[in-house]
Amino acid sequence: MYADDHESTLVINDPNVGPNSQSWIRGYMNDNNPGSTNRQLIAEGLLFPYNESTEIYRCPSDRGRSEFGNVRHLRVRSYSINTYMHGWDVGAMFAGQKGYAVNIKTGDITHPGASQAHVFLDEHELSIDDGTFGVAPEGDKWFNLPATWHGDGCNFSFADGHAEHWNWSDARTIALDRINSITHRNPSNPDLKRLQVATATKRVLLP
Repeated sequence: MYADDHESTLVINDPNVGPNSQSWIRGYMNDNNPGSTNRQLIAEGLLFPYNESTEIYRCPSDRGRSEFGNVRHLRVRSYSINTYMHGWDVGAMFAGQKGYAVNIKTGDITHPGASQAHVFLDEHELSIDDGTFGVAPEGDKWFNLPATWHGDGCNFSFADGHAEHWNWSDARTIALDRINSITHRNPSNPDLKRLQVATATKRVLLP
Protein backbone atom coordinates (compact mmCIF):
# COMPACT_ATOMS: atom_id res chain seq x y z
CA MET A 1 0.00 0.00 0.00
CA TYR A 2 2.80 2.43 0.88
CA ALA A 3 4.60 1.71 -2.39
CA ASP A 4 1.35 2.14 -4.33
CA ASP A 5 1.01 5.63 -2.89
CA HIS A 6 4.66 6.57 -3.50
CA GLU A 7 5.37 5.67 -7.12
CA SER A 8 6.54 2.14 -6.24
CA THR A 9 9.09 3.40 -3.73
CA LEU A 10 9.58 1.19 -0.69
CA VAL A 11 9.13 2.69 2.75
CA ILE A 12 12.30 4.27 4.15
CA ASN A 13 14.17 1.86 6.42
CA ASP A 14 16.69 4.24 8.00
CA PRO A 15 18.58 3.01 11.09
CA ASN A 16 18.16 6.51 12.50
CA VAL A 17 14.84 6.21 14.32
CA GLY A 18 15.36 9.08 16.76
CA PRO A 19 13.41 12.34 17.00
CA ASN A 20 12.42 13.90 13.66
CA SER A 21 13.66 10.89 11.72
CA GLN A 22 11.89 9.78 8.56
CA SER A 23 11.62 6.01 8.61
CA TRP A 24 8.97 3.32 8.78
CA ILE A 25 9.25 3.44 12.56
CA ARG A 26 10.61 5.59 15.38
CA GLY A 27 12.03 4.55 18.71
CA TYR A 28 15.00 2.43 19.84
CA MET A 29 14.23 -0.82 21.66
CA ASN A 30 17.63 -1.52 23.24
CA ASP A 31 19.43 -0.54 26.46
CA ASN A 32 16.26 0.33 28.38
CA ASN A 33 15.70 3.27 26.06
CA PRO A 34 12.63 5.31 27.07
CA GLY A 35 11.40 5.02 23.50
CA SER A 36 11.12 1.26 23.89
CA THR A 37 7.84 1.63 25.80
CA ASN A 38 6.48 4.71 24.03
CA ARG A 39 3.56 3.85 21.74
CA GLN A 40 3.44 7.40 20.41
CA LEU A 41 6.69 6.73 18.54
CA ILE A 42 4.99 3.85 16.75
CA ALA A 43 2.30 6.27 15.60
CA GLU A 44 4.96 8.63 14.18
CA GLY A 45 6.33 6.01 11.75
CA LEU A 46 5.66 6.23 8.03
CA LEU A 47 3.68 2.98 7.96
CA PHE A 48 1.31 3.78 10.81
CA PRO A 49 -1.37 5.47 8.63
CA TYR A 50 -1.88 2.14 6.85
CA ASN A 51 -2.96 0.36 10.03
CA GLU A 52 -3.47 2.62 13.02
CA SER A 53 -2.95 -0.03 15.68
CA THR A 54 0.13 0.06 17.88
CA GLU A 55 -0.55 -3.47 19.14
CA ILE A 56 0.35 -5.13 15.85
CA TYR A 57 3.96 -3.98 16.21
CA ARG A 58 4.60 -6.33 19.14
CA CYS A 59 4.58 -10.13 19.05
CA PRO A 60 2.84 -11.62 22.12
CA SER A 61 5.67 -14.15 22.41
CA ASP A 62 8.39 -11.46 22.55
CA ARG A 63 10.55 -12.03 25.64
CA GLY A 64 12.11 -8.56 25.53
CA ARG A 65 11.59 -6.16 28.42
CA SER A 66 12.89 -2.72 29.41
CA GLU A 67 13.56 -1.94 33.04
CA PHE A 68 12.89 1.40 34.72
CA GLY A 69 13.07 1.84 38.48
CA ASN A 70 13.43 -1.92 39.01
CA VAL A 71 10.15 -2.48 37.16
CA ARG A 72 10.17 -4.47 33.91
CA HIS A 73 7.94 -3.24 31.10
CA LEU A 74 6.88 -4.71 27.78
CA ARG A 75 8.53 -3.14 24.79
CA VAL A 76 6.27 -1.79 22.07
CA ARG A 77 7.95 -3.40 19.03
CA SER A 78 9.22 -6.85 18.09
CA TYR A 79 9.75 -6.49 14.35
CA SER A 80 12.38 -5.09 12.01
CA ILE A 81 12.79 -4.80 8.24
CA ASN A 82 15.52 -6.35 6.12
CA THR A 83 18.21 -3.68 5.66
CA TYR A 84 18.31 -4.35 1.90
CA MET A 85 14.75 -3.03 1.68
CA HIS A 86 15.45 0.71 1.34
CA GLY A 87 18.00 0.61 4.16
CA TRP A 88 21.78 0.22 4.16
CA ASP A 89 24.11 -2.04 2.18
CA VAL A 90 25.69 -3.43 5.35
CA GLY A 91 27.67 -6.04 3.45
CA ALA A 92 29.59 -3.32 1.63
CA MET A 93 29.75 -0.92 4.58
CA PHE A 94 30.95 -3.31 7.26
CA ALA A 95 32.35 -6.35 5.45
CA GLY A 96 33.65 -5.04 2.11
CA GLN A 97 31.26 -7.25 0.15
CA LYS A 98 30.56 -5.99 -3.36
CA GLY A 99 27.94 -6.79 -5.96
CA TYR A 100 24.81 -6.34 -3.88
CA ALA A 101 22.30 -3.51 -4.00
CA VAL A 102 19.63 -2.05 -1.76
CA ASN A 103 16.09 -2.26 -3.12
CA ILE A 104 14.57 1.22 -3.43
CA LYS A 105 11.53 0.46 -5.58
CA THR A 106 9.36 -2.62 -5.88
CA GLY A 107 10.81 -3.30 -9.32
CA ASP A 108 14.28 -3.60 -7.82
CA ILE A 109 13.33 -6.74 -5.88
CA THR A 110 14.85 -9.24 -8.28
CA HIS A 111 17.90 -10.60 -6.40
CA PRO A 112 16.26 -12.52 -4.85
CA GLY A 113 12.79 -12.22 -6.34
CA ALA A 114 9.79 -11.04 -4.34
CA SER A 115 8.70 -14.53 -3.25
CA GLN A 116 12.15 -15.26 -1.81
CA ALA A 117 13.07 -11.80 -0.43
CA HIS A 118 12.20 -11.33 3.22
CA VAL A 119 10.90 -8.00 4.51
CA PHE A 120 9.72 -8.16 8.14
CA LEU A 121 10.90 -10.59 10.79
CA ASP A 122 10.80 -11.09 14.54
CA GLU A 123 14.11 -9.77 15.85
CA HIS A 124 15.80 -11.36 18.86
CA GLU A 125 15.14 -9.55 22.14
CA LEU A 126 18.89 -9.11 22.70
CA SER A 127 19.41 -7.69 19.22
CA ILE A 128 16.51 -5.39 18.39
CA ASP A 129 17.48 -1.71 18.45
CA ASP A 130 16.50 0.45 15.46
CA GLY A 131 14.00 -0.70 12.84
CA THR A 132 16.56 -2.25 10.49
CA PHE A 133 17.68 -5.89 10.52
CA GLY A 134 21.23 -6.11 9.25
CA VAL A 135 23.07 -9.21 8.10
CA ALA A 136 25.82 -9.35 5.48
CA PRO A 137 24.90 -11.42 2.41
CA GLU A 138 28.14 -13.41 2.64
CA GLY A 139 30.41 -14.78 5.31
CA ASP A 140 29.87 -16.63 8.55
CA LYS A 141 29.12 -13.84 11.01
CA TRP A 142 25.77 -12.78 12.41
CA PHE A 143 25.19 -9.03 12.73
CA ASN A 144 21.64 -8.66 14.07
CA LEU A 145 19.97 -11.82 15.33
CA PRO A 146 16.61 -13.40 14.41
CA ALA A 147 14.19 -14.37 17.15
CA THR A 148 13.98 -17.88 18.56
CA TRP A 149 10.82 -17.53 20.64
CA HIS A 150 8.49 -19.34 18.21
CA GLY A 151 9.45 -22.92 19.06
CA ASP A 152 13.13 -22.25 18.34
CA GLY A 153 12.16 -20.51 15.14
CA CYS A 154 11.23 -17.15 13.61
CA ASN A 155 8.43 -15.70 11.48
CA PHE A 156 9.13 -13.83 8.25
CA SER A 157 7.08 -11.89 5.74
CA PHE A 158 8.15 -11.69 2.10
CA ALA A 159 7.95 -9.04 -0.60
CA ASP A 160 5.16 -10.83 -2.47
CA GLY A 161 2.97 -10.67 0.66
CA HIS A 162 3.22 -14.22 1.98
CA ALA A 163 4.63 -15.23 5.37
CA GLU A 164 6.67 -18.21 6.54
CA HIS A 165 7.75 -19.77 9.81
CA TRP A 166 11.34 -20.98 9.81
CA ASN A 167 12.49 -23.54 12.34
CA TRP A 168 16.15 -23.15 13.19
CA SER A 169 18.11 -26.34 12.58
CA ASP A 170 21.50 -25.42 14.06
CA ALA A 171 21.92 -25.32 17.84
CA ARG A 172 24.31 -22.39 17.45
CA THR A 173 21.46 -20.25 16.12
CA ILE A 174 19.28 -20.97 19.11
CA ALA A 175 22.19 -20.15 21.47
CA LEU A 176 22.85 -16.67 19.99
CA ASP A 177 22.93 -14.06 22.75
CA ARG A 178 24.96 -11.04 21.56
CA ILE A 179 25.01 -8.94 18.41
CA ASN A 180 28.10 -8.18 16.32
CA SER A 181 30.21 -10.60 18.35
CA ILE A 182 33.33 -12.39 17.11
CA THR A 183 32.00 -15.42 18.95
CA HIS A 184 29.08 -15.45 16.55
CA ARG A 185 31.08 -16.58 13.61
CA ASN A 186 29.15 -19.69 12.59
CA PRO A 187 30.96 -21.49 9.76
CA SER A 188 28.59 -23.60 7.68
CA ASN A 189 25.54 -22.62 9.73
CA PRO A 190 22.60 -23.54 7.45
CA ASP A 191 20.30 -21.08 9.22
CA LEU A 192 22.61 -18.14 8.52
CA LYS A 193 23.09 -19.22 4.91
CA ARG A 194 19.34 -19.51 4.40
CA LEU A 195 18.79 -16.06 5.84
CA GLN A 196 21.55 -14.55 3.70
CA VAL A 197 19.95 -15.90 0.52
CA ALA A 198 16.64 -14.30 1.51
CA THR A 199 18.38 -10.99 2.31
CA ALA A 200 20.25 -10.17 -0.90
CA THR A 201 21.91 -12.01 -3.77
CA LYS A 202 24.47 -10.67 -6.21
CA ARG A 203 23.15 -8.60 -9.08
CA VAL A 204 26.26 -6.69 -10.18
CA LEU A 205 28.77 -8.48 -12.38
CA LEU A 206 32.27 -7.88 -11.05
CA PRO A 207 35.42 -7.79 -13.21
